[in-house]
Amino acid sequence: MKTKLSKTHSLQDFSLIESCDKNSLIHFKNQRMGFMMSVEPAEASFFDSSDWNAFEDLIRPMILLKEGEEVQISFSKRCDLEAVIEKKLAEIDLVKNPFTRKLMLKEINELVKRIGLQEPSLFSTKIVVTYSADQKRSKDSAASDVEQKKLLFQRLFEQRGMKVQVLNQDEINEVMARFASGISYVSGDKLYEEWPAVSIEPRQVLVNDSIFRALVLKDLPEQFSEMGMIRHLTDLPLPFDLCVRLSGLERESTKKRLERKKNIFFGMARQNAAGDSEARLKHEEIEHLLERLNDSQDALVDMTFTLGVRYSPEHSVFGRDVLTEIFQRQSHLGHLRFEETSLNTFDCFLELIPGFKGRVFHQHKVLGSNAIHFLPLFGRESGDDRPVLTYETRYGELFSFDPFHYQLANYNWLISGTSGAGKSFFVNSLLLKSANLEPRVFIIDIGGSYYKTAKFFDGQCIGLDVQSGFQMGPFFMGQCSNSKDESRRREHIQMVFWELLRDEGRLPSIEARGVLKEILEPYFEMKELPEHPISAIRNDLKARSGSLAKRLALLLDRWCYPSFFGQFLDTNVSLSLD
Repeated sequence: MKTKLSKTHSLQDFSLIESCDKNSLIHFKNQRMGFMMSVEPAEASFFDSSDWNAFEDLIRPMILLKEGEEVQISFSKRCDLEAVIEKKLAEIDLVKNPFTRKLMLKEINELVKRIGLQEPSLFSTKIVVTYSADQKRSKDSAASDVEQKKLLFQRLFEQRGMKVQVLNQDEINEVMARFASGISYVSGDKLYEEWPAVSIEPRQVLVNDSIFRALVLKDLPEQFSEMGMIRHLTDLPLPFDLCVRLSGLERESTKKRLERKKNIFFGMARQNAAGDSEARLKHEEIEHLLERLNDSQDALVDMTFTLGVRYSPEHSVFGRDVLTEIFQRQSHLGHLRFEETSLNTFDCFLELIPGFKGRVFHQHKVLGSNAIHFLPLFGRESGDDRPVLTYETRYGELFSFDPFHYQLANYNWLISGTSGAGKSFFVNSLLLKSANLEPRVFIIDIGGSYYKTAKFFDGQCIGLDVQSGFQMGPFFMGQCSNSKDESRRREHIQMVFWELLRDEGRLPSIEARGVLKEILEPYFEMKELPEHPISAIRNDLKARSGSLAKRLALLLDRWCYPSFFGQFLDTNVSLSLD
């Protein structure tokens, strides 16, 4: 009796990539050439219909594929330990207070324990676009065409504000290792050379002892597809991989087949005197399809749509929940239909890795204008590059932001929420974590939510009530030695007086402002102000000739001591905020 031993393969044997040159152009084993790029997901939470139309028009040139051209879009959402730790450590680097550093290190420790012991809960999204084309012409000519295509892809994504990075040889190897192994990080320079152990069993595929299950798109949407519908999948707070592959087709032979079908359905519709409504409907659909195929702005493509889920055996219930949730999304995707694979699960696993290709049984011939609706290019905003603050969102992803980012148009925020939602807690957290930047913080606190925070930072708490005897006049800021700061101080004081001189809700006229500026100039230079500066300025206006000055003095009268408002405002006391 003879025993035949099966050949042991490395997963690398299934890669289509042969090499990558200095221009980041990939040479594939099957006489093809292309490139691979990492793309930042598009944030579409606030898109309206015009935004969706603009996005569709922008991306459309990317999928005007000719025969021999192919685009593979690989989408991966998984627990990203590397991103979590990197962002948290970046926060700690900015912290100077040893107590705060200790608290944040403890937070990282608890986070790592949670990631290691519980079901995946913190996610990041990775999108990789791979393009390839047949080398029908000379090598130099093919390289020039691919280079032009690479620049086109970069321009299209960057116009939408999506960051793009064209990958070199080492980066390609690292990306393939991440997708193949299901890991979110590569700790060593050579770790990507170690491919995962894959075991193919009768009912399942095991990848590094994790169970892998795959779904493919069996039936297209019943009636229509639309831009943005794929977000029902990509926004799921669950770990999974997704791949959409589009292969350009030759259109003429397809058009001839459709013409024959159209004539057949036309004849069937006329056979019955009453008319065959179903045949007539089919005839109209094919006629519309032929019109679209004749449009030079559209293409005919073969599309495969593959989903992969992997989970450890101890989390088998969680794995089933992920698959169930994906199946439930079918109704939100135009009632398309997914089917779990059995015979070609390993091929589906290969299909999900950038630069690899598996034999997926279900392929769909669709127009490029419809295929664009299936492209998984969307994700949640991850925030600013410098993570002064990092929080976990309701979608299970990390969001980091810098409240003092140089690209902000202004620094005005609105924090809203119901009672008890955590508004004050969030602001206290914001103050605590941004303290490492040593900002000067002023809070008008109604309710005492920030009293303990002020005491924690050795700040001042100034009561603005009658009992405390608080006073703060227009000159509450003392003179500044810096000329720029002094100029700002004077502008601020003038603006305060403009508000005091409002007449029936209207600010003073240009002429009135000129008179006021002349009166204020001596007061800006004074080393010591009068006890009641507003009263002194009113008297100066009264002494000045002209009805305009008299009118301004009358408007200031209500703010002068000893009126009710004057008790608080008509003072020369400077507010010390050291």
